[in-house]
Amino acid sequence: MYNHTRRLPEIFAWLEQACALPDFDQQRFARHARLHRGYSLTMQNRLPESERELQTVLDGSPGETDPLMPLGLTLLASAVGNQARVLEMEQLSRRALILATEMRPEYDYDCAEAYWQMCCAALFAGTPDVDRSLDYLAFARQSGMFAPSVVDLSIVVVRIRTPHAGWIR
Repeated sequence: MYNHTRRLPEIFAWLEQACALPDFDQQRFARHARLHRGYSLTMQNRLPESERELQTVLDGSPGETDPLMPLGLTLLASAVGNQARVLEMEQLSRRALILATEMRPEYDYDCAEAYWQMCCAALFAGTPDVDRSLDYLAFARQSGMFAPSVVDLSIVVVRIRTPHAGWIR
């Protein structure tokens, strides 16, 4: 979904149609589709709906080793953070990072997403965490995720200039 933004409305419509099918929740990949639907609802700024959809995915989890759990928590963090619930965003992201780290290396992408949400939470709280951002970029580089490193560099280079202290990291 990230790479075809011009087609997002079409993709969102397909998700809505798929989720409305009879016996949809009995299908093997229903939770996967609902995870994507939760993301699509966030992208459409339908945040309370996104939160409900993502919580449904998480509630259907078979446990902490659920392969959908790290990304589900990260997407839920985004939905609640964009509703100004920054502390909850931070907590969900931290939990996602812990779970994804335990599942590495297959879950490096999920680790990076959790780092990103934690950096956003700090930014939303008005306390950009440059050290965490640098950790995130180092992790992304080490994991071969060049694109997130480049895009998210803008978060890292933000520093607060004060007249007496110079640059604050």
